[in-house]
Amino acid sequence: MNENSDKASEEQLKLITEKVNKVGIFRDDYLLNHPIEEANLKEERVRTLVEKTLDELKEYETLFGNDPLFLLEKGKLLNKHPEISDECEKVLTKVVKLRPEIVEGWSELGECLFKLRKFDVSMTCFQKAVEKDLTHTPSLRHYSMLLRQVKYKEPEDKDKAIRESIDWAKRAVARDVKDGFSWLTLANAYTAMFFATLDNDQILKQIFTAYEKAAADDRTVMCPDLHYNKGSILMYEERFQEAVDSFNQAVRLEPSWQQAEVNAKNIVTYVDTISEFLGKKGKLKQRQIDKIMKSFKLSTDLGEYSKNITTPAGETIKLKYQKFNELNVGRNENIVIMGKVISTIANENFLNFTACLIDENGDCICVTIYNRKMSWGPKIGDSVAIPDPFVSEISLKTNDKEYNYRNIRVDCPLILLVNGRKVGRENYLSSSISFDVKD
Repeated sequence: MNENSDKASEEQLKLITEKVNKVGIFRDDYLLNHPIEEANLKEERVRTLVEKTLDELKEYETLFGNDPLFLLEKGKLLNKHPEISDECEKVLTKVVKLRPEIVEGWSELGECLFKLRKFDVSMTCFQKAVEKDLTHTPSLRHYSMLLRQVKYKEPEDKDKAIRESIDWAKRAVARDVKDGFSWLTLANAYTAMFFATLDNDQILKQIFTAYEKAAADDRTVMCPDLHYNKGSILMYEERFQEAVDSFNQAVRLEPSWQQAEVNAKNIVTYVDTISEFLGKKGKLKQRQIDKIMKSFKLSTDLGEYSKNITTPAGETIKLKYQKFNELNVGRNENIVIMGKVISTIANENFLNFTACLIDENGDCICVTIYNRKMSWGPKIGDSVAIPDPFVSEISLKTNDKEYNYRNIRVDCPLILLVNGRKVGRENYLSSSISFDVKD
């Protein structure tokens, strides 16, 4: 009799597990099975299905009581609700107390606490999960995320945690190289490292490779976080068309995500403002432009760049002075350009100082300067000399407008001469910023 009863309980638990798994598949594969126009209905439909399934589980509560395997399934179901609840935390806490050897219990509890933004205790849960099973991919991914979310007192501790985050994400990828969510976790970890250093082209390549691998997975490519995070780094790289497209895709996949929509609009506004200032020569009056054009004095404005200089490799060279229309796209080595500031563009949403320069010919170009003290920047009328200028073509197309202009990107302000004088080191900002990767 007991044997038959146990067998019946096993069958019912199997049925419960299938019900819970179906909810997970419905949620995770929603956009694979529904048109993107119905993305805005996903949350409500998931909520309805979770609550319906919870009602169905009530009939089993008398039979199973505090059976940890039943509670695990109930906790997993509660974890799929769009609004995470205290009940979810309580149920899963009971699971790990009754059966601490169940890895999935620790992983589900960690995920619940992660959503509740209880990062410290969440990380403890995932630590326990990976200690018990180094092959549990969801725990490897979440542990990687948590290492980046927890607050650290010392910068070196944060840097160490980011490196460890990359290592754990790599372990997840190694478990299944076709798992897009593991690649997304690795891409996010690389992104966090990049924004902590801002000077490693190799990391940048690894980021885009990881995002590309993530997007190759049919399920992960439907994840709005992928497109939001990719858009953020594309924005920093001044690849504005791709950034806008990425943010817009994040909005299509999650219509309620206001920040993604705001970011896309901010880029368009920024590019539109630059284009207007370049086209109208900073909106200055003609007498102001005439005054600036008469103020060019190459011998003074080029300062030390008018003489022989010694390169970092110890070579003595003389930079060749060129006008804006003589520049090539890419790095213009052993060249120096100089222009006068005709406008500066305030942009709280970007990390650079943006200015429009005019040269002796009256041609204008945009300059973006990174890693500078926020209070520093050349003023209208100042001369700015730039050695080895890096030129890019900025293109952006919206529904009703198309923008095209040239931009010079300066990653270190210390190479500049402003009014013939080098920029002081006190105006250089340590190359790290705070960036919130969406996990």
